Amino acid sequence: MTRIGTSYYYSAATSAMDQNQLNLNQTQAQLSSGLKYNTPADDPGIAANVLSLQSSQSQLTQYQSNISTASGQLSAMGNTLTSITNTVQSIRSLVVQSGDGTLTQANRQAISTQISQQMNALVGMMNSKNILGQYMFGGFQTSQPPYVQGPGGSYVYQGDQGQNSVLVTSNTQVFTTLPGQGIFDSIPSVNKSVQTSASPLNTSNPPAVINAGSITDQTTFNTNYPSDYKIVFNPVSQSTPPGMQNYSVINTQTGKPVQQNITYTSGTAIQFNGISVTVNGSPQVGDTFFVDSSPNQSLLNTVQNVVNGLNTLTNSSADQSSLQSLISNTLGNLDNAVSSISNAQAQIGAAQNATTQAQSVDSSISLSVTTSLSGLTSVDYAQASTQLSMQQTVLQASEQSFVKISGLSLFNYLGTTGG
Repeated sequence: MTRIGTSYYYSAATSAMDQNQLNLNQTQAQLSSGLKYNTPADDPGIAANVLSLQSSQSQLTQYQSNISTASGQLSAMGNTLTSITNTVQSIRSLVVQSGDGTLTQANRQAISTQISQQMNALVGMMNSKNILGQYMFGGFQTSQPPYVQGPGGSYVYQGDQGQNSVLVTSNTQVFTTLPGQGIFDSIPSVNKSVQTSASPLNTSNPPAVINAGSITDQTTFNTNYPSDYKIVFNPVSQSTPPGMQNYSVINTQTGKPVQQNITYTSGTAIQFNGISVTVNGSPQVGDTFFVDSSPNQSLLNTVQNVVNGLNTLTNSSADQSSLQSLISNTLGNLDNAVSSISNAQAQIGAAQNATTQAQSVDSSISLSVTTSLSGLTSVDYAQASTQLSMQQTVLQASEQSFVKISGLSLFNYLGTTGG
């Protein structure tokens, strides 16, 4: 016969009561917190699943925040482009009005002033900021205005070709900025044109600048199209007479000079092959400016060209012919600009649709994650209450049994003889 020592009995009974009390405490904690598991140690396997679901829930919350921000930015861009379109249409109406053959040069100059004011409004809208204070049409360059006016009077794009974007689902991104160059600059021109730029290696300080340029003789220009040129500033020893700033115009495709050692005066037109450009400043020897033929013309250059024409063209027969050609080209270019802006608005509309779809997808996934989390973590109050009652009964019974049995004389006897 196996003898049961008093110390063993006390130890086993106490351990059982401790476990019963622990189970009771755990159930009370569940009812108090509403959670099945209050620490990872309660069930490590389920705790790992909970952590994974909570991570997914956090990511979905971020997606919803991104959708809200992106929706605001896309709406702001869309509204701004609508305002720009309305302004372009207003300018178009003024250009049509300027073609009235009964107008005097003074009348056209008054219209030119109105168009200039509208152009200033265009620049302001093209330099608009979004709800985060970022420039909308500068690509990645959101902290500086995308369009700035140089000393030569023309506007220069100083953004890039990037698009900021945010994740709205695990595999869907939507853009929140657009590069203005693709919307407002790369616009097909009715007539072939030029685009100008300064070499980044120029050393003059402050930098000399070149304006946007214009075509003064379309027929001559078309005869040489497509030809690209560079204006290179030479040592003063090459001028006639020596000692004067001078430049040469070189065809970059053939390497042959178009003009050589021409005396330079800041702000004076440099004209060749039907092209007129202006350089302002004091270029250093070796400074270079590029004049590239292009099938495109920017919106601001189109508007600036008509402003210049309305200010300078008289009522002479020759100027009237030039005026009608200018008006025809300007109207065509403005219509092309509206088409370019419309294409950008279509992109924005597609992105807005993507955010709407993403919101639906994210909401569905979020509901599924929330349901799964609730199933793993939320306590069933009815079941837990029943379990608590049973555990209280078990604990009370074990305590009463321990007290009753530990008081029996036989156990006392066995404890003194066998323990």
